[in-house]
Amino acid sequence: MLAMSRMGPYSLDLRQRIVDAYRNDEGSVRDLAERFAVAPNTVQNYLTRMRATGRLDASPPGGGSRPKIDEEGLEQLRMLVEEKNDLTLPELAERWAPPQGVRVSRWTLGRALRRLGLTRKKKDASGHRARPSRCARRSRPISTTGTGRGGAPVDLHR
Repeated sequence: MLAMSRMGPYSLDLRQRIVDAYRNDEGSVRDLAERFAVAPNTVQNYLTRMRATGRLDASPPGGGSRPKIDEEGLEQLRMLVEEKNDLTLPELAERWAPPQGVRVSRWTLGRALRRLGLTRKKKDASGHRARPSRCARRSRPISTTGTGRGGAPVDLHR
């Protein structure tokens, strides 16, 4: 099975050769697409771009969606955390949403807190982590005896 990867834009040189070939009447859009091993739509897009902008360079990548929490919202979030810093993310989401008029998920709030450089690791009254780390929870003393059905001891050395 072939691994599929996302292709980048075609080189500027190839784009220019395609447009030049079309201008020199070396074939139709379909003929040029076949000749240069690109889709007919690609040839058409290059011709349209050249007519509209006079350029063939690739467009910059899109910026994605705008964050739901803007700079002002980040500052409001910082003030809320300073006021009551022991809130869980769901509690923080409940308190943050009404004044802002925007409901966000706890994951969105987590990313916003990370952008602010704030951590959400809970500590108990003594300053220790309230919950042991994953590694600490997984690591248990190795026992040489276990329990079988009904809780009867079983020797694991057999």
